[in-house]
Amino acid sequence: MDLLDRIFLSLRTQGEVWGRITLAGRYGLAFPKQHAVFIAVMEGHCLINQDEGPLIALRAGDFLFFPAASRFHLRSDAEITFTTPLTASQLAAWQETNTLEYQENTGAGVSLVVGCFTLISAEAPLLFQELPPILHVPANEADTLSRQVREMMRDEIASAEPGASTTVDRLAEILMIRTLRRAIRDNARIDGAGWLRAMGDTRIHRALQLMHDDLSVVWTVSGLAQQVGMSRSAFADRFRRLVGMTPMEHLIGWRMAFAADLLRSDRKMKIESVAAKVGYLSERAFRDAFSKTYGCSPDRYRRS
Repeated sequence: MDLLDRIFLSLRTQGEVWGRITLAGRYGLAFPKQHAVFIAVMEGHCLINQDEGPLIALRAGDFLFFPAASRFHLRSDAEITFTTPLTASQLAAWQETNTLEYQENTGAGVSLVVGCFTLISAEAPLLFQELPPILHVPANEADTLSRQVREMMRDEIASAEPGASTTVDRLAEILMIRTLRRAIRDNARIDGAGWLRAMGDTRIHRALQLMHDDLSVVWTVSGLAQQVGMSRSAFADRFRRLVGMTPMEHLIGWRMAFAADLLRSDRKMKIESVAAKVGYLSERAFRDAFSKTYGCSPDRYRRS
């Protein structure tokens, strides 16, 4: 299984569409802080930004994803210098009907599908923290399949048939995965060191693949270096430069996240068995590593 496929499978990240937003005229609206917001533009155009971020022009066919928790603001044009938070009644109506309509005087309009990705697993932050603040795929840069998925989203919303909401949720997940794949392929979109950016390096990608194939394998830096045809020192230096941490630091981070998921998904599994699943022959060593990562013992984490 490909590394990214394996990671997405473990993340169990679910798309959840909040609803459709239709705006017209001149407006400036501020939306509450949420994590992993996505926006698909069905029709029209508008401007969007995070709290202190630059304005981004959105047009029909665009897809935008905010990996980190953030408020966002929608404007009809650049002359709108301030935005008004949604009122409690607007938020309540949106939650009840999955539709938000706003019109101020007359003018061009925009239709958006807005939602978020729920981070179910403890491993999800290890992916999302690697991403830039904004992933924006303009319609004219989207591949054919992504455009088709967006059209399917529009058709499902218009149909209002049974199961349409669930279908749109899954289509949004597909768009996110394709957006991430595009960012990884064009690693200039991912600034600085990180394991996503390092996947562009053949040997480091192979090392990451080996580590993630089975977290129970007891790896050493020398063993990984040998597997990818490098000396220990050259491999360790390249890994740290591209990933931003040592091979063992990366491996421990993912092992602990996987262990955290096991502790809560299978509450009857013994701590010793969890330790073995993530490559620890000693339960004591596992407990020490887990406490260092999460600030509490495995038992306390499981109960929380």
